[in-house]
Amino acid sequence: MCQLSTWLNCPWVRDVISNDFKCGYVAATAVFMLIILLMIILKIVIFILCRKPKCGEVKVRTESGDLVISSRVVSSLVGRELSATGRFEDAKVVIRKHAKSYLIDIRASYTEGEIGLPEISEKLKPQILELLKTQFGIDSVEAITFSVDHLTEKEDENADTGF
Repeated sequence: MCQLSTWLNCPWVRDVISNDFKCGYVAATAVFMLIILLMIILKIVIFILCRKPKCGEVKVRTESGDLVISSRVVSSLVGRELSATGRFEDAKVVIRKHAKSYLIDIRASYTEGEIGLPEISEKLKPQILELLKTQFGIDSVEAITFSVDHLTEKEDENADTGF
């Protein structure tokens, strides 16, 4: 209590308290800062509650028990399927848990060609889903998302490599 009375006896604090405009200005600033702080806290809480964490494994329920498949195995299988098209390189596959289903995020380098990425991704999504179903029994994939992080040049097969 002694510290508070010492602080309130400062000349600049007495000046603010005695002037209605300055007192209102300080109160409005304090309310504004409080609202900003509450918005930041709310954003952090919403981020924590709504995030989709990465999975280390995919669980498949069967009648005789659960099958646990490592996300590395699924990533390797999906990466091989992408590499087989010849249009994707350096594929990084991330599996995220969303409620009772899984989301697959594919980030890769893309090589342009006659057929564009939307057509290729629409052809690959059912193939990947079928491959996961037949190989591991995974049928709980909700969505597959493609992200292109680098555009690679098409190698010219007829290019002269000499000097």
